[in-house]
This record gives sequence, structure tokens and C-alpha cells, in this order.
Amino acid sequence: MNIWVEYWKKENRISLNNHAQMRENSKWVEPDKKDIQKRFCQTREDASKFAAAMEKEDLSLSKVTVGKLVGRDTNLMDLPACGRATVESVGENFNDGVIAPIFYFCLFGIPGILVYKVVNTLDSMVGYRNEQYQDFGWCSAKLDDLMSFMPARISWLFLSSAAVFYPQLSGSNALKVGWRDHFKLPSFNAGWCEATVAGALKIKLCGPIWRDGRLAQNVWLGRQGDREGATVKDIKLVNSLALTSSLIGSGFTMVMLCFSGFLPFFS
Repeated sequence: MNIWVEYWKKENRISLNNHAQMRENSKWVEPDKKDIQKRFCQTREDASKFAAAMEKEDLSLSKVTVGKLVGRDTNLMDLPACGRATVESVGENFNDGVIAPIFYFCLFGIPGILVYKVVNTLDSMVGYRNEQYQDFGWCSAKLDDLMSFMPARISWLFLSSAAVFYPQLSGSNALKVGWRDHFKLPSFNAGWCEATVAGALKIKLCGPIWRDGRLAQNVWLGRQGDREGATVKDIKLVNSLALTSSLIGSGFTMVMLCFSGFLPFFS
């Protein structure tokens, strides 16, 4: 991160002390590089840690744990809000960590994965609409939106299909809610996965989200009569759903590549 610090120190005259204070503030969480490389597995692991903290009804530890998953203010969050954020993160990272890399591998081989991960990592690091990153992160954020356009919609189908195998989940509801509510979020792509897992779990996700001390959005994903928030059981279910969807997606890709005779570019 030193490169980014020095760049912004020069261009925006941000002092090192202010940067250190920003990193320590619970309102701002910068992703660790190793976490980014292993995003999907790390997200599921952090979700499991949060579930353990939530089971103990430890709000302070829950806020710290969920702060590793999302880039939003955690100070005003209660346990149900922390639960919602965890489920949303697992759903969104299913696309970023599994389906999108597979998609670009199918098209362009290993170079496709590398290019996507560079763009996605830059978006995670600097693709924020705030005073510090507004101008510099714009390009990576738009490129990530473009590159995730098709994978996000494929993720909707895989998550809905996998939900059919769970008696506690609803595959048909996941399909319907994903289609109906995906447009409610500012992101072109995040809504597909988040709305789909909301439908699968038969709960309402998102709600009021605060960033930098301001209300960033206040929309709900899910059916009107469904309960708000997520429980420990919901978090375990969405972890299992994401893993099953990953296996289905990987298996489908292997079969397609083996029997179709199609070879990625640069293979």
C-alpha cells in the first residue's frame, strides 16, 4: 500500500499520520493483499468467525469481524445488521472470487484470470466514492463493473440452481428475487448475487448502510413479508450454498471444456 500512500500524499497532500489514523478507524477497512488473493475462501472463513461471535452475542467482536468483510461504518450496526452484511459479502464474493475468474479463464486462459484479478483488486483498494479515491479509483471501478457484467448474471443462475438442493432454501424464490431486485443497488452487478441469496434464504438484506458518517443507501432486497437481518443459521447456510454453487460452476466448466473442444485464447 506504500505506493498508494505516496501517490496520494503527493497529489492530495494527505499526511502519513492521517493515513495511519484512517486505517485504524473502524469506519475504513483496507483489504489485505493476501486476503484479496484468496478472497472467496477468506470470506467464508471470516463469515464462520462472525457466526461464532454472533452465537455468543458478542456485538463488539462481531463488528470487528464484519469490518474485515465490508467497507462500511460498523459503529451503528447491531447484530442483525452485521449478519446481513456477512451474508451479502459471501454472496457478492462468490462472483468476484469464483465465477468471474472461471469465466475469464474460459475465454482467455490464465492471462484472463490475471487481468480480471488486477482490475478487481484495484477496485477493492481504490474504487471508492470518497474524497481520497474519487478520481483515481474511477477507472478501476468502471472496468470492474464492465468485466463483472456477465459473470454476475451467471452467478445468479448458479446460486438459484444450487439452492434447489437445500430443503431450507428456495431456488425458485432466489431466481425471482434476484431478477426483481438486482437493480435496486447502485452497483450494476452486486445486486444479482445479494438479491439472489436474500431470496434463497427468504430474508431481507441490505437496509440502511452508512459510509464515512453518512447514509449511503437505504434499500431492502427480498420479499416484503420476509424477516430482516440474518441469523447464525443463515450464515452457515449461505456459506454452504456458495460452496455448492462453486462446485457446480467448476464442474460445469470442466465438462464444457472437455466435451466442447473449445480452447481459451492464449491457451
